[in-house]
Amino acid sequence: MREKIGVFFGGNSLEHEISIITAMQVIKALDKSKYEVLLLYMTKDNKIYYGKYLENQNNYLDIDRLKKECTKVVLKYNNDETYIISDELKYIKKKIDLIIPIFHGKGVEDGNISALLSSLNIPYTTSYLTSASLCQDKVFSKMILNENHFNVLDYEFYYKDDFDVSKVNLEYPIIVKPATLGSSIGINIAKDEDELENFVELAFCYDDKILLESALTRFQEFNCSALKCNNEIVCSNIEEVIKSDEILSYKDKYENGSMECVKRILPAKINNELEEVIKETTKAAYRLLECRGVVRIDYLYDLKTKKLFLNEINTIPGSLAFYLWEDKDIRFDRLLDLMMDQARLDFQEEKRKITNYDNMKILKNIRFNK
Repeated sequence: MREKIGVFFGGNSLEHEISIITAMQVIKALDKSKYEVLLLYMTKDNKIYYGKYLENQNNYLDIDRLKKECTKVVLKYNNDETYIISDELKYIKKKIDLIIPIFHGKGVEDGNISALLSSLNIPYTTSYLTSASLCQDKVFSKMILNENHFNVLDYEFYYKDDFDVSKVNLEYPIIVKPATLGSSIGINIAKDEDELENFVELAFCYDDKILLESALTRFQEFNCSALKCNNEIVCSNIEEVIKSDEILSYKDKYENGSMECVKRILPAKINNELEEVIKETTKAAYRLLECRGVVRIDYLYDLKTKKLFLNEINTIPGSLAFYLWEDKDIRFDRLLDLMMDQARLDFQEEKRKITNYDNMKILKNIRFNK
């Protein structure tokens, strides 16, 4: 009997459409001889729909029709099993064995979906709540990395009510980033105080907290993916990303459809020493932040100082960064298999942990006022 695998995607996020693109790639890559693939699409108002109609990417151009063609469902845990359930006219009750979450951005990738799936007591392939939340927040992750002696760019962060351009103590140019968004949304480079004020105002339209970083002027961008496989962290090949502007923009990433289409040199033409540093740093960051599944870690390499900086950690990268693994003879279907194998191991490990403790004596000794 084929294992029932849920591909769960969409959600209330600025990167909703990117999630659909990645999900379509995953659905195509999954080995249908081994798995029965169940599509679970979350709309921007956080309703979940199920059905074969979700298999065609063009059907997402008309969401009203999609809702009519599909069945609204909920996920429920009962008697040690997780089900897709609908109590509407099209009654469905379908067991589901494992979930591959394909969510990008604030509101979904930041731990909200992880918390939902953990509450359903089902194996899933991405980071748990704490890791997902910390990695999504550029400020928190940078604090942790800096405290643990990873090289990060000089930075400051501000909330809406405490930003004062005269108090910024970074050299120009300055990168302005919303703290919890991805896909380069809302990111700009300010060359002077006037631009900084304008770009900060724009960033605050997306987020309540912003990150400012000292920008490099001559640098290369490298990406490396990592995956825990049989409890061992392994790395993909390293790519050099070719950008069309000062920073890798949303347009660079997605105007041709997905991260797979970004201009790149793969594998990157770097010396063995730099390659080793990037891979060891990737493994160390993955371990420190307790990541799970496939992640992509982005780096900046200063051509002036020959210094490598860890830039960002993506817990659910666009296209699941499958293209970084193919030269290592790990095709997309195999990559998904490895993710699911580790998810099952992690799930069994969690089940072995003690979750009950006899507190009856405490309750007996407490007197409650009537």
